[in-house]
Amino acid sequence: MAKQALGRGLDALFNNNPLNVEEVKSKENIKLIQIDKIERNPDQPRKFINDEEIENLANSIKEKGILQPIILVQKNDKYMIVAGERRYLAARKAGLSEIPAIIKNLTDNEILEIALIENLQREDLNPIEEAYAFKNIIEKTNMTQEELSQRIGKSRVYITNSMRLLQLSFKERDKIVSGKISKGHAIALLSIENELDREILINEIEQKGLSVRETEKLVRDFLKRANKVENNKNNKLKEKDPFIKEIEEKLSYKFNTKVYINGDLTKGKVIIEYFDRNVLDKLIS
Repeated sequence: MAKQALGRGLDALFNNNPLNVEEVKSKENIKLIQIDKIERNPDQPRKFINDEEIENLANSIKEKGILQPIILVQKNDKYMIVAGERRYLAARKAGLSEIPAIIKNLTDNEILEIALIENLQREDLNPIEEAYAFKNIIEKTNMTQEELSQRIGKSRVYITNSMRLLQLSFKERDKIVSGKISKGHAIALLSIENELDREILINEIEQKGLSVRETEKLVRDFLKRANKVENNKNNKLKEKDPFIKEIEEKLSYKFNTKVYINGDLTKGKVIIEYFDRNVLDKLIS
């Protein structure tokens, strides 16, 4: 039987209706947990937390309370966050001593999947966090990209392109995280292997405010110029030493047929063409 995609079943973990904290103890599977007993998930995909965002959420919690329980798993006498880290941080900032939570019995792999899916559904991850999350879950669960695609409802190509961003330098990744270039810009730039060349183009993208489509054209034009320079370089390397050419001409005149020399003045091969038996006989006579 095929596994159900957690992305489609995740709604069962979240209650979209406002939660009345006074009634929380009567709700099945929802408990009030002491905040001091809760720990953050070290494998949480979201690495960058916006302080202003947490401040705004904390103000909302002070006014309206917690509208959704967070999801936890029990770890000995503590609890670890599976989903709802921002609500947890905002609750702490708001001065709450306890928070409504659903305690789930989950495997390590399920924790990874749910943490990733929650962030994807809420569009909480920047492209680099997303790429690291895909890499982390694939490495820790031994899933293929195709299997992960089916589990989270993203195409395999989407996952592949996201993970390719990790080929970029840390400086280039910071450009994506800060929003100076987009994921689309970065994927176009991956066609260029040399980091210094990419840096030049990134500066041009920033200065001119180029769109992704314009960046793709910029990269194509750059590669055309680079290929032309490489071809010219190779052609120059193929040009023979004038002394070798002179020897070829003398031998061609002597044997009355075309003679080629592959090599230099110290080592190489001499190739003599012949077109009929008479020419061959003359050569060996």
